[in-house]
Amino acid sequence: MKKILNFILLTIVFGVVNVHASSCSYTEQAKLNEEVSKIKIVYDEKLIKVREDEYDCQDVEGCIQVATILETSILNLSDNFYIERYDDVDMVTKMYSSYDKNDEGVVTFQHYDLTRVYNYTFKVYTSDNTSCPGEVVRVIYLTLPRYNDLYDDNICDQLPDHYLCQKYVTFEVEDDEDYDYEEYYSILEKSLQEKEEKENAKTNLFDNIFSFIDKNRVVIAICLGVLAVGGTTAYIVIKIRRKRSVL
Repeated sequence: MKKILNFILLTIVFGVVNVHASSCSYTEQAKLNEEVSKIKIVYDEKLIKVREDEYDCQDVEGCIQVATILETSILNLSDNFYIERYDDVDMVTKMYSSYDKNDEGVVTFQHYDLTRVYNYTFKVYTSDNTSCPGEVVRVIYLTLPRYNDLYDDNICDQLPDHYLCQKYVTFEVEDDEDYDYEEYYSILEKSLQEKEEKENAKTNLFDNIFSFIDKNRVVIAICLGVLAVGGTTAYIVIKIRRKRSVL
């Protein structure tokens, strides 16, 4: 059974990272630039309780139903900024500010749809606490992956490092899903065959070496004996010559 990975992936960041607003002084711009550079957006896999089901949990004491989600966290968001979030699937815009922080001082939101890849855009604006409010000072892009159905297939138990066997992936499935999965499975079968061929070749190499040694152990023993005697003789001759040269 594959190990469940708990992971945190950092975002890929592009866009404006410096504050250039005429209404902000140079000192304030430098301070805002330093603050905005510390904002990070990360995500982590979480299990949450969704409901209790007597039928599914029949005769199982303490049974609860859970769901896997991706929880996204906005770190280091100060009172000087607010964030506008937009995604390319639901095409919904949502705003976040420091007022949305939890007890740990982090802004979080939960992502439930793991069947599709979501590309999020986060625009960071200066807030009314600054002398230059409403300015876009940074843009952060974050891709949330989808759950990979192939991850649970038996073939992936033998190819845990293959890119098609990762628990979460960022490639989409085309409309013809059966064709795609047939194609992906064909790639995995080919990779598995290549892996087995390499392992067999390695095994055969060692088998051939051991077989050669076994079949020729008498000859090998004689050769080793000759080498040992020859080496000892050479050592004695050299030692005698050295003694004579000293005398």
